[in-house]
Amino acid sequence: MTSGSATGAGCTATKLGYPAVTNFNGVKVVFSQSEPDNASFRAAETKSMRDEAAKQGADLLYANANKDPQKQIADTKDLITKGAKMIIVAPLNSDGLQPAWDAAAKVPVVTLTAWCRRPRARTT
Repeated sequence: MTSGSATGAGCTATKLGYPAVTNFNGVKVVFSQSEPDNASFRAAETKSMRDEAAKQGADLLYANANKDPQKQIADTKDLITKGAKMIIVAPLNSDGLQPAWDAAAKVPVVTLTAWCRRPRARTT
């Protein structure tokens, strides 16, 4: 969640039509974890998200799918309805999360530890 400018082709929110988030103070940010925090790297990932959210003043909305892709989709959709302005996802399988991406509409999505092969469709 570190604020700043992304670099590289296609890496900017404004180029894709998403609203820029430059000040996270009070902003609702979703972090959707895919696996239980008993895996040390997942625990570290979750801790770093919580620490950075606190540092930035963001309101972190957290959910853990516990290795269930359908739960991750449902959790993400639910947290979007709570006013999220950014979604950060550590997906178990990013290809299966298209329903969550579709629900996100104009909310920027960042994936961690996984590559999304299917581009997210934009709605107008």
